[in-house]
Amino acid sequence: MAYNPACMFPGESSRAYLAFAEYLMCFPRRTLAEACRRLGRPPSYERALRRWASEYCWRERARAFDVLHGRLVLSVNGVDLEPEEALHFIGWIPESVDRPLK
Repeated sequence: MAYNPACMFPGESSRAYLAFAEYLMCFPRRTLAEACRRLGRPPSYERALRRWASEYCWRERARAFDVLHGRLVLSVNGVDLEPEEALHFIGWIPESVDRPLK
């Protein structure tokens, strides 16, 4: 069975996972500061988020989540792109290696 990047990471506490879920919902400009704000926590709480983000691979999981769900979002918006083109569309492949869309 394929890994779902939105699922709880092995060893991740419920509190850390809740914070990750808020971070995930900060798309498209995810920041720990925004996740902290959405959680209703003071700015000092960002230190805990930074530790959890590093320990539980938040950035990588969020990117995997976006790739996994990107095609669905693009399809809903009436755009039909191949996976590599979707990466260009959401900005994960720099313009220097960009190629024309079909």
